[in-house]
Order: sequence, then C-alpha cells, then structure tokens
Amino acid sequence: MIAIDIVMLLPEELADKAIQVNQSLPNIKGQYRLNKKSCFPHITIGMGVIEEENLTALKSELSLLNFPKEYTFQLANSYQLGNAIGWNIEKSNWMDTLHIQVMDILQKFTVKPEVKIYSDCLYPTPYIHFKYETINYLKNFARLYAFDNFQPHITIGLGNTPPKTHTKKAFISDGLALFHLGNLNTCVKMIAKL
Repeated sequence: MIAIDIVMLLPEELADKAIQVNQSLPNIKGQYRLNKKSCFPHITIGMGVIEEENLTALKSELSLLNFPKEYTFQLANSYQLGNAIGWNIEKSNWMDTLHIQVMDILQKFTVKPEVKIYSDCLYPTPYIHFKYETINYLKNFARLYAFDNFQPHITIGLGNTPPKTHTKKAFISDGLALFHLGNLNTCVKMIAKL
C-alpha cells in the first residue's frame, strides 16, 4: 500500500513565503522543515491509501480530468488545528468542483475502511513522531475532511500561534501533482505532475 496526496502546487512566491515562515517556527518535537526537494508546501485536493499496483491506473484517470493547468486562489485567514498551523484558502466553486472530481476518482482506488493501514505506506521521513495521527487523518480524510467538509489550506508546520496571513492578493497555482505522502501529511516524493 502507498499513501498518496493529490495537491495543488504553490507559485514560487507563496512557496518561498511558506518556507520562510516554517523556518522561523520553534524546533519542537516532530517539527518538519518545508523545502522544495523533500517537503513541498502544497494545497491538498485529495488524499488516501491505495494498493501500489493501482498507481498507474490512478495516474491515468487523473490525467483525463479536464482542468486548467493554472488556478487562481486567495489566502483567507490563519488556522490552528491541534498543533498544526497554517493558512486557509478562500473557498471557490472551481476548487470545490476539482476536489470532488479528484475524490470521486481516488475513491475508486482507495483501500476499504476495514483494511488496516500501517505506517509503512508512508514515505520514510526523519519525523518519527505522530505516525498514529497521520494514519488516522488518512483513514478519515474522505469521511471527515472531504466533500462538504473540504477546507483547502496550506500547512506551515507545528506551533502554538497561527502565522499571519501572507496577503489577500490572488495567486496562480503551479498546477497539480501526485505525491507519496510522508509522516505529518508532508509531500515528500513527487510521483507525477498532472
């Protein structure tokens, strides 16, 4: 099994800002450091765990989606969920539609809820803590965080104080990508740019 994340890539200016804010966070237990090589800042559109042999079929179906390569979006406000902090993205009809299309495809391949998911489906990372929380989030993503509950966001890191929202200006995404998910829902290894 492999844990995957289908994401919207950030434009360079916003990715750089997210990395800069992340680098200023305290070095607490489990903290990860965003970068452009092994811990990409991103906006999750859909995630789940699939059997590895279904990866090619999933990529093929996702490639058939009729979507523009660039999306315009705005930051809405800061958030804190448990010890994760970041920026919420303003909801829009096109992002909700994209999310639903991606989740509809993904659910064809996602392992059934009764299947036990182990941390070995995650890409190996140096972040050894919080694997239970990551697996729990993955198992419950479609039920608790998707569809009507979908809130697009950029996770900056771990902390007690949400970062100030960068700006209200519009950003143009750098397209969609499929990642092998690491611990703490980090995008570690790009499998394909869609």
